[in-house]
Amino acid sequence: MAGEINLTRMGKPRAKSKGKAPQVTVQLVNKVCDEIAQGVTLTEICARPGMPAIHQFYKAVNRSSSLRSRLACAREDAAERLADELKAIADEGHNDYMERTRPNGQKVEVLNDEHVRRSDLRIRTRQWLLSKMMPDRWGDRVQAQLTGSNGGPIQVEHSLSTSMLANLAALRARLPAPVPVVLEVPGPATLASKGRKQGA
Repeated sequence: MAGEINLTRMGKPRAKSKGKAPQVTVQLVNKVCDEIAQGVTLTEICARPGMPAIHQFYKAVNRSSSLRSRLACAREDAAERLADELKAIADEGHNDYMERTRPNGQKVEVLNDEHVRRSDLRIRTRQWLLSKMMPDRWGDRVQAQLTGSNGGPIQVEHSLSTSMLANLAALRARLPAPVPVVLEVPGPATLASKGRKQGA
């Protein structure tokens, strides 16, 4: 499509012609979201002539909850597309080997290391993007959960062997017998006589 940025070329994108910024309408947002769902980035779309700048696009979208939801759905679709591409890249292997001619003229197939490393980079880049775009589904998550049986509370169980129980019984037998403590509680007559002595 004319006006698209060729990302395979190294260099800065062509500057957009200065003019009146186009109005961001619902129809334009829907069109942009359709392309985002197909894997085109918002940077690429907004770099085309006649398209609004990225900050203008976000400013218009953020004014409406329905447009924000539309953009979020488009990015979810783009993430699903990336996930599909992972399998396609991993399964594609027709360029993994290439033909080389030895000095003696013999032709042999050797591993195309550059192609394999490039495929690995493409896979890892998409995995990283997925983990950021949809972390709940594609992010690396380590969750430690401590629960008991069937999700109930944790129960601490302990058991004593027969020999341990015998040792405890032997120790208990060696303990001195408890000395009974006798408390003398004065009766009412004793308290009355003490009161008379103190008042004398």
